Amino acid sequence: MENNNTAGTEHSESSREKEEKQKKAVIGCFVGCLFFLLFIISIFIAIAFIETFLEDEPTPESASLAAQTPAWVDDAASEEAAGSAAQADGASEAAAYRADGNNGLPAWYPADPLHFPNFHGENLARVVDNADTLTPEQEKELTEQIENIVQKYNFGFVIFTDKSTHGFSMETYSVDFFLFNGYGLGDDFRGTVFFHSLEPGNRGWRTTSVGLAQQIFNYRVTNGLDDLIDSDIRAGRHYEAYKKYVAGVENIYHDYFVLPAWYLAGVNPHEGPVNLPDLPSSPDMSKEHLIDNAGIFNDAATRRAIEEKITDFIKKTGNDLVVFTDTSTHNIPIKQYGRDFYYFNGFSKDGYIFVVRKGQDDSSYSSAAVLIGRPAELCQDCDFSARIDRENGLSGSLESFMGLTSFFAENERLPIDQDLLILAFIISAFINLIVTIIIMTVIKRSMTVIVPADADSYLAAFNLRTHWSKYLYKSVSKTRRQKSSSGSRSSNGTSYSSSGRNY
Repeated sequence: MENNNTAGTEHSESSREKEEKQKKAVIGCFVGCLFFLLFIISIFIAIAFIETFLEDEPTPESASLAAQTPAWVDDAASEEAAGSAAQADGASEAAAYRADGNNGLPAWYPADPLHFPNFHGENLARVVDNADTLTPEQEKELTEQIENIVQKYNFGFVIFTDKSTHGFSMETYSVDFFLFNGYGLGDDFRGTVFFHSLEPGNRGWRTTSVGLAQQIFNYRVTNGLDDLIDSDIRAGRHYEAYKKYVAGVENIYHDYFVLPAWYLAGVNPHEGPVNLPDLPSSPDMSKEHLIDNAGIFNDAATRRAIEEKITDFIKKTGNDLVVFTDTSTHNIPIKQYGRDFYYFNGFSKDGYIFVVRKGQDDSSYSSAAVLIGRPAELCQDCDFSARIDRENGLSGSLESFMGLTSFFAENERLPIDQDLLILAFIISAFINLIVTIIIMTVIKRSMTVIVPADADSYLAAFNLRTHWSKYLYKSVSKTRRQKSSSGSRSSNGTSYSSSGRNY
């Protein structure tokens, strides 16, 4: 009788163990399917998240670009707002020096800088070389060149060097010199001073601009000037550097005021949004679609290959495709310049343009893609320019652009970026691993633990049954991104912009 009871107990326990194993198997299959489903869903979520938050820049080639205000308007407004918040920049510096008397400041500094009114000076020196970097002959030659620029474009301009900034920042010292000596022209006292400091421990140069000159000499332009003179200044070839700088300023003003002939009469993109003309509904195959003003594609075979690809694309899609190169964008943002070229040359209402600005040497260039009409409407949340491969030079960029346009015209979307897909896969795998661990932990806690009545049942042929547990540890760290902003005012509160380098 006792043996029968024991057998019955063992049979019951064996059945319960089988049921428990079956439950575990079912739960395992469920968790596996759930993991796979979550993994697929999270890949798409990760791709959408990355594309939304990690793009290089907003897409200005959307339909709203037709009425977009030039970039310099927004830049000037932000500088003005920042400048208002920091209005006491220069004034506080000057006030500190005036508190105990003159403190050896130059004679041109007024006794009350904060309330000193701007004025227009007469018979002004165009080169003020307090640091003695030039010979009289060199000063005379530069003076004639600068005076010609001032008369031609009606902007103040002076080269100023000194052996000390008298404790001021280079920016404040240079703008104070410009304003307190009456170099500014017009109601906005517009103009530019190139300041070169040779003070020990404070050597460097600045391009400081006031009034409309702030819009012309933006960061990109002044950085180009800095590149132009950098090696000469550091090597002590001051005259050569100043001469290149003056020639660079002449080119900048020329590009700003002398627009290409294809701009309609009375149209000035520097003055605000441009009213764009209506476009024809279909491409005109008699038009040139490769316009190489920069002379980049001089090889006949290369040019013919590009033209053939453009022709095939237009015939296949019914959209225009334009490749346009130039040596300058006339101080207009490159995407706006490309868009204006497309519209004012009468290409069709739906199309693409790849615009290239050649640098000062054959190896440097800037490029951008602009979408017009229907493609722009479809691509409001994407960015062609950011997806163009620029690692293989201009030819690689153009090839990448052609590939993107063909794919987009056929699929009405950009292809999924391979690097983006890999990153999304990694993020998804990590998220799903954490989710699975949480689910398994919850399920495990809710499971019933079977406790046999006879402890000897743990032993079978004198082998101990062992159960292993695995634990996962992880740590996450976050780093805050540093952000900063500043504004600029002269000692009497006049807004200005300044850029340069130290050495």
